[in-house]
Amino acid sequence: ETSEKLSSIFEKVLLLAPKEPLTFDSIFGVGSIAQACVAYLKYLQEKEANFIETIGQILERSRFLETATGKSSEDIETIIAFFELALVMTDNDTTLFANSKKKRIYLKRIYLKAMEFFKDC
Repeated sequence: ETSEKLSSIFEKVLLLAPKEPLTFDSIFGVGSIAQACVAYLKYLQEKEANFIETIGQILERSRFLETATGKSSEDIETIIAFFELALVMTDNDTTLFANSKKKRIYLKRIYLKAMEFFKDC
C-alpha cells in the first residue's frame, strides 16, 4: 500500500511539474524534479519493485524531459543519470522481460526519449 501511495504521489508530481527547471529546498538530497525521478528509481531498484510503469510515466508524462534547452548543467547531469539508470535497470532485468523483443522495445523508448531531449543541444 505504501508503494501505491508513493507511485500515486510521484505521478501527480510529474503531471503538475512545469516544463521549466524546477528546484526547491532540498529534502533528503532531492532538490529538483529530475533528482526526484532518479531517487524514486533508485528506491524501486532497492525494493526490487516493478519499475517499468514508472519509467514509462517519466518518459511519456514528464514535461521536463521535453528538451535540454534552458536546463542547468546540474539538471542535465541528473537527467543523464536518470537515462543511464533506466537503461541499466531495464537491460539487467530478467523477471519482467522474459521476452527479449519486449526488452528491446523498452530500451528503444528510453534511447528515443534521450535523443529527443538532447536534439537541440
